[in-house]
Amino acid sequence: MNRRIAFRLMCAVGATLLWAAAAGQADAAAPPDGRRDSSASTDGTAGRYKTKTAGPDRPFRHRLGAAGEWLRILPTNVFIHGENARGRTLRRSHAARLEYAFGLDPHSSAGRAYGAPWTGLGIVHYGFEDRPELGQGWGAYLYQGAQLVAFTPRLSLDYGWRFGLTGGWHPYDAERNPYNRSHGSRLNAYLDAGLELRWAAAPRFDVILGATFAHFSNGGTTIPNAGLNTFGARLGLSYRFETRDFAPDAATALAGIPPFRRHWSYDLVAFGSWRQRGYVRNGQKYVLPSKYAVAGLSIAPMRNLGYRFRVGMALDAVYDASANRVRFYADREGILAVPDVPLRHQLALGLSGRAEYVMPWFILGAGIGYNVLSVGGDMRNFYQILALKIDLTHSVFLHVGYNLRNFHEPNYLMLGLGYRFHDLTPRLYRLFPSRKPKR
Repeated sequence: MNRRIAFRLMCAVGATLLWAAAAGQADAAAPPDGRRDSSASTDGTAGRYKTKTAGPDRPFRHRLGAAGEWLRILPTNVFIHGENARGRTLRRSHAARLEYAFGLDPHSSAGRAYGAPWTGLGIVHYGFEDRPELGQGWGAYLYQGAQLVAFTPRLSLDYGWRFGLTGGWHPYDAERNPYNRSHGSRLNAYLDAGLELRWAAAPRFDVILGATFAHFSNGGTTIPNAGLNTFGARLGLSYRFETRDFAPDAATALAGIPPFRRHWSYDLVAFGSWRQRGYVRNGQKYVLPSKYAVAGLSIAPMRNLGYRFRVGMALDAVYDASANRVRFYADREGILAVPDVPLRHQLALGLSGRAEYVMPWFILGAGIGYNVLSVGGDMRNFYQILALKIDLTHSVFLHVGYNLRNFHEPNYLMLGLGYRFHDLTPRLYRLFPSRKPKR
């Protein structure tokens, strides 16, 4: 998709939002059947039309948004820096996105405890100036954001993150695409984080201006995997399905946050993935021909400091079938042959410090550790972990993580399932609320 088509798409989406907002306002001002609410009221509201607002009977708010982004590609590898078919640094990129989100009532106990978060799904398109070599990124993602600072009732500073999968890339190929060292696969993971100013321009309209950073890579599943990073500005518009409530109503005005009892909980995670391995020998780079399994088990005692923060330590056991395969050689036909490696050379036990940011449905985690028990070689190293935990129940969660080696080398993905023991956090929201709230 070229810039002209992307611009037309953004205009069409913006026009759709304008139409939806106008229709919503018209519905609020004039119900289809022409009837008014005749219930009596002491505050002079008798005879007004009823409108949809978030409240006890509507625990969730809903919104639809669209945004455009003007981006700069960061020169983080030689392909981006000029070793490409064009022979010059790649700089420009742009993106268009559409997303739906639902949020907790900001005046409820859960909304106050977690900063009135929004959670949802989105689709995105990225365009790059070197489309023949890079391709174009089409993707779908999970989204979550919340308010950091409220400057006025209408203006706030929010944060947001997005995590998903993108396709449409043109991967490295020794004959057809020999310069592209950024990506070795057609599918790549997508991670986006940013800050944005959100201005309530109308009861159902928000205008958004922000800064965003995005990263694309395949998590080490295929080589090359230098990745691609962008940074830039975002301008967007969102439409709320319910009338905005700038002040709490009578039912929620006294909603407080239950006191939090600090306690220990214990996360048990089992994960697995696959990876490709490369080595450098005598200045020459080699990529092993096979893909190798990775599996691990982690137990993490975590101190719950409040509704949003946990810290602790973790014991990490890992099996990496690609580790210490340094005695490879080329046969008579020039094909790499890789002898088997004893199992003990592919096992390690590590100890890591962990910190987690807790929100409804999602937990963002980071850790840094060292493999204290191993035979050495590839397995004796510092490692870093970035992880997303997705709640399936109050105790069971999906685990999507990424392991780095020595702060800069991509290591492997951590895709698994976890269980949390002894979690005493008060339940302020339902994971899957019923259609008819209890009265």
